[in-house]
Amino acid sequence: LLVHESIADKFAAALTEKCAQLKCGNPFDPCTEVGTVISEDAACKIEQRVQESIELGSKLLTCHRRT
Repeated sequence: LLVHESIADKFAAALTEKCAQLKCGNPFDPCTEVGTVISEDAACKIEQRVQESIELGSKLLTCHRRT
C-alpha cells in the first residue's frame, strides 16, 4: 500500500481506527469480519514477517494477539 507522505499520518490514523473496529473471531460466527489463518505454520510466518518489518523500521500501529 503506497500513500503520499503528505497524507501518510492522517491515512495511518484513519486506517488504524477502522482496523480496531473489525470483529476478529470464529469464522463460523456471521458477525466475524476477520477469521483465522489457515494453519499454525502460516500464523508463525505472518508473525515473523511482522517482526522483521519492525526490525527494518516499520511502525506497528495496531495489534491483535493470538489466543
